[in-house]
Amino acid sequence: MRLLYTSDLQKERMIESIDSLILFLPASSLSSTINSVTKSTALPSPGRRRAIFTLLLLITIPIGLAARFLPLALPWFLYKYLGSTLWAVALYWFLAAILPKLRPIAVATIAMIIATLLELSRLVPIAPIDAFRLTLPGQILLGRYFSLKNIAAYIFAIALTATLDHSFIADRRKNSAG
Repeated sequence: MRLLYTSDLQKERMIESIDSLILFLPASSLSSTINSVTKSTALPSPGRRRAIFTLLLLITIPIGLAARFLPLALPWFLYKYLGSTLWAVALYWFLAAILPKLRPIAVATIAMIIATLLELSRLVPIAPIDAFRLTLPGQILLGRYFSLKNIAAYIFAIALTATLDHSFIADRRKNSAG
């Protein structure tokens, strides 16, 4: 295994934190902890991740717009929540594309916070933002009405997307190691 450090101080801090971790771990969990730490260091290059996530974003956006605006004769549940779900998926892909060095759990956390704050912002009347919400781009980006069900749809979609992202990275790591 090859680790890159930007300085000797960073290497020393890493060794100290591993040493302190070893003191508090039972022997049986030590090897699994070390394996999980070393396995999580191999992400595809940031440029490759950025390209993949940008492509996924560009695929997700028209599907979301079609689900929202075309008469697709979808069942009520899909008609109601597919647009919100795909909006959250697009948010995840966007954040993953602009922050390609972050792990899926970090991107998911940021996406969930942003989605929840945007939904909660609908409860606070701010004239310029409310005026923007009345436009088509405002309806697409910010929505019009507050709904706890939308927050649940966002969290579900982001968690599912992060899981797919993580699975893809794990599969690539196994395939490149073998």
